[in-house]
Amino acid sequence: DFTFSSSEPIGGTFECELTGPGQSGGFTACNLTKTYTGLADGEYTFSVRAIDTVGNTDATPATSTFTLVFVNEIFTDWTTVSAGGSHTCGVRSTGALYCWGDDANGQAGNGAITGNVTVPKQITSVTDWKTVSAGGTHTCAIRSNGSLYCWGNDSDGQVGNGASFGSTTNPVQITSATDWKTVSAKGNDTCAIRSTGKLYCWGDDGVGQVGNGSITGDVTSPAQITSATDWKAVAVGGNHTCAVRGKLYCWGNDGFGQVGNGSITGNVTSPAQITSATDWTAVAARGNHTCAVRGKLYCWGDDGFGQVGNGATTGNVTSPTQITTATTWTAATAGGSHTCAVRGALYCWGDDGVGQLGNGATTGNVTSPAQITAATDWKSVSAGGHTCAIRSIGKLYCWGSDSAGQVGNGATTGNVTSPRQV
Repeated sequence: DFTFSSSEPIGGTFECELTGPGQSGGFTACNLTKTYTGLADGEYTFSVRAIDTVGNTDATPATSTFTLVFVNEIFTDWTTVSAGGSHTCGVRSTGALYCWGDDANGQAGNGAITGNVTVPKQITSVTDWKTVSAGGTHTCAIRSNGSLYCWGNDSDGQVGNGASFGSTTNPVQITSATDWKTVSAKGNDTCAIRSTGKLYCWGDDGVGQVGNGSITGDVTSPAQITSATDWKAVAVGGNHTCAVRGKLYCWGNDGFGQVGNGSITGNVTSPAQITSATDWTAVAARGNHTCAVRGKLYCWGDDGFGQVGNGATTGNVTSPTQITTATTWTAATAGGSHTCAVRGALYCWGDDGVGQLGNGATTGNVTSPAQITAATDWKSVSAGGHTCAIRSIGKLYCWGSDSAGQVGNGATTGNVTSPRQV
């Protein structure tokens, strides 16, 4: 909106001009105010000139230059969110899929390599997406018809299309199967479970993280892992993988105890059962540590930043260690070097160097679970190099490193230290 006036004492008229994206320019008659709507992002110049009662036109129009930036519409119906290395993807109740943040490898899925995407952008016109998982530099998602799609960096075959090459900038269907139920994409690996309960993994297998019994380099297509048909959940970490079928199994690199078998054993190339418990319900893995839930919450692996949550920075924790006495944990997520978990209230701990704990500061290391905000209706949380979480009312919040726009606030603002609604 612009308001203007003239020093002409009596009468006279005005003409206005707007130049910029989508504007053809040219002066046209206007009144004492002028409103423009529906403008695209970009730089504009507004000009106004006065014409006196005898027709003399001002030779030096007044001008105002401005830049218009569309931030984003705030949605309140998010159902799923996944925080990757430096990008984020989420699904709304409409079935629409959005991604934002680093797109240097096509992981934002918008058909091109666009650098940084600083606000949620819808991916494809399809509106029946069910779940999504953001990896280090690739992404995978499942539609309601059970078909699985992946895109982004495919340097180690993690996209799963039968080859390892460059970047894939649009969602590509992986296999003809239409009964995929859940998927986990992290680092340069992907694992997914079909409705039959069969587990498949692919991508970088340099340390046995694919779980096929050997170290095979790149696995470029989904490979079934074990003959079991009752897998319920899977989580891919930095270079290790864990999965649940009541019993909990882990495999891959064990350089920090993240496999959880009580020692540091190098590489474990096949699923190894962790503890004798048979009531595990959820597992989270990233970086070099792991957490799992069975009402009680347990974590293990690299504890150099306090991410195990046992009240200290103890180096390596090689077996599952119970975190707090609470028995009502429902969800957990492992970031690169921090951890968050939900039991109505949201708690985070570990490395806070870029504000990823969401406590309003960059406090170094937090070695025990610390509640984030007073809200007690958090539903899910996902951590990468940053953190995002959804409340039961469908509102989505992100915080932490925003170096590539992954927090989704319309800019690359450095560090965001408190939950910010997206």
